Amino acid sequence: LKHVCREKEKELRYHNQKAICITYTNVAANEIKNRLGNTELILVSTIHERLWEIIKEYQEELVMIHLEYLKEQIAKLQCEIEENVVYSGLTEEQKVEISNLLVEKQKEFFEIYNLGATEFRNQFSITFPTFNAKIGNVKEFCKTCSKIIRVGKYKQCIYAIENAEKGYTEVKYDARSNKDYLHYMKISHDTLLAYSKRIICKYDELKRFIADKYPYFFVDEY
Repeated sequence: LKHVCREKEKELRYHNQKAICITYTNVAANEIKNRLGNTELILVSTIHERLWEIIKEYQEELVMIHLEYLKEQIAKLQCEIEENVVYSGLTEEQKVEISNLLVEKQKEFFEIYNLGATEFRNQFSITFPTFNAKIGNVKEFCKTCSKIIRVGKYKQCIYAIENAEKGYTEVKYDARSNKDYLHYMKISHDTLLAYSKRIICKYDELKRFIADKYPYFFVDEY
C-alpha cells in the first residue's frame, strides 16, 4: 500500500482514482489505517462497507434487484408452505382466507406463537376459529403460518415498489443487523453480498466504473 502511494500517487491523482484495500474486520481496517498513516489515495474498509459505498448510488437498479429477490423468495416460501400436509389439504378458498387472516392478525398470532401446544390451540381457536380443527402438529403449523405471513408482507412490498410508494424507492443496508427486513426494503450482511454480486454481474456500466475508478485492489487474507 505504501509502495502504491509512493510510486503511483501522480497517476492516481491525475485520473481521480483510488486504491481499495479490503479486510475482514473493522479492527483489521483500523490497524491498517494506523500503520499506513493519513492518505486519501487508499480506501481501507471491510468488504461490506466498500461494496455498499460502491452500489448504494445505483438505487434504481438496486430496487429492481430487490424486486426480483422478493419474487424468488415468495416462490421458495410457497413451495415450502405447500409441503405442509394440513395446508395443502385446504381448498383454494380456505388458503386465501387463512392467508388474509394471518396477515391481518399477525400481531395476535405472534403473541401466542411460543405457547405450549394445548394453550396455543385454545388461543388460536379464538382468533382463527375456522381452522382450529386443521392445525395438526402445532410446531410445524406455526412455521407454516410464519411463512404465509412473510409471503403476505413480501407481496405488499412488491405492490408498494411497483406503485413507487413513499419509502419503497430505495434499498437500505443496516450494518448493525444480521437479519433482513425485506418488506421494509432493509438488507443485512449476507444479502448485501448477494445483491452486490447480482448488480455487478448484471450492469456493465458498473463494471466499467469500478475498473476505471479503482485500478488497485488489495484483499487481506484472500
